Amino acid sequence: KRQTYVSWSRRMRVKKQVQPCNLLIRIQFKKNFFPLFTFHFPLNYLNYFCPVMLFDPNFPEHPLYLLILLGSLASSVFIFLFYYFVFFSRLAWYKEKTPKKQRLPSVSIVIAAKNEYLNLKENLPFILTMDYPDYEVIVVDDHSQDDTNELLADFKLMYSRLKVLTLKDSLTFFEGKKFPLSIGIKEAKNEVLLLTDADCKPASNDWIKHMVSQYDENTELVLGYGKFYRRKWSLLSMLVRYDTLHSAIQYFSAALSGFPYMGVGRNLSYKRRLFLESDGFTSHYDVISGDDDIFVSQHARKKNCRICLRPQSFVYSRSKKRLGSWWHQKKRHFTTGKHYRFGTKLYLGLYHLNTLLFPAIAITVLLLKYNILISGSLILMKVVSQWIIFGKAAGKLKEKKLLLISPILEIVFAIVNPLIHISNMIKQPGRWK
Repeated sequence: KRQTYVSWSRRMRVKKQVQPCNLLIRIQFKKNFFPLFTFHFPLNYLNYFCPVMLFDPNFPEHPLYLLILLGSLASSVFIFLFYYFVFFSRLAWYKEKTPKKQRLPSVSIVIAAKNEYLNLKENLPFILTMDYPDYEVIVVDDHSQDDTNELLADFKLMYSRLKVLTLKDSLTFFEGKKFPLSIGIKEAKNEVLLLTDADCKPASNDWIKHMVSQYDENTELVLGYGKFYRRKWSLLSMLVRYDTLHSAIQYFSAALSGFPYMGVGRNLSYKRRLFLESDGFTSHYDVISGDDDIFVSQHARKKNCRICLRPQSFVYSRSKKRLGSWWHQKKRHFTTGKHYRFGTKLYLGLYHLNTLLFPAIAITVLLLKYNILISGSLILMKVVSQWIIFGKAAGKLKEKKLLLISPILEIVFAIVNPLIHISNMIKQPGRWK
């Protein structure tokens, strides 16, 4: 049979012959004109991996647009696999090192509260009775119009470690929580800060101990995890929990890869010195959100940032009950993305763009019934890989119940997130609470 020989040596030599059928390609690798090894495989197998070789005007059953679709699907799956096994696998198989025994530092817990009477009544006593030798709790009452001030006054009589700061002036230069947090941090007497929200409740009495155990001589920031309670038969609760899990997988994986860009204010710790020397939130005071993620993005680096994934270090809060409230909260969170570093924008942008394009390409290829075996195999490869990596990561974050429907929820957020971006382009969110 006639064959086409493609040879590589110190001098490129290509010999081509035309054959009507049973075309084979033989690739020979030579050095000093001695053959090293040879691969033989039919050209039609190469067709599935090389659309350029596949396209031929003499084969009407393989039009160019179908080749582009199949190639796009393969490229999208490859990008997902790259993220799964290069970045997200770091979290999936992360093993937290046992911290060295060291003297526990004094800690200042800072909470900004605005009209949080019910949440403070439920959660603050638990925070004030942690199993930790030396810590203070600073609550900054940010112009509350409910009974927050009276409640805090009563708690102050009961707990000596509670310090209450009340803001009454209406003129502030910071949006959202940034001004009250700045006041609380400047009034803190301890070097190690631990930030949370009024609606958050730690998972255990050892919350402080587990978070600060991550500090060593080089650590200046510790990223914790903030979970949401599960509400039965609530679609919104499921969406919020998946969104929280998905975001955590991304920012924890980035931190383990050496470029931390985000933390959540519900469970975040850093040194007071770092805040004061960097002028706090001054560089982004006009952004309504960003007291957590922009600050982390600007100051966290590979050597000075660590994560804490022990279940005892988690904090829990209740998700929004109304879709409109959750939508407004998401709009606020999306205002911070433009302040991230370029590498972070590339990391997030490529992943979310691929999340948006993949379902559209996959559905189109399946509807056209083109190469069902190949396209189906690619889609299955993506879904199985996602279940493996997300399953391990979700297990560490105690959210395994979301695993089976994660591919569907991923498609939902592939639609929702661009809509929120478009909504912010039309009208920016203008208030914290």
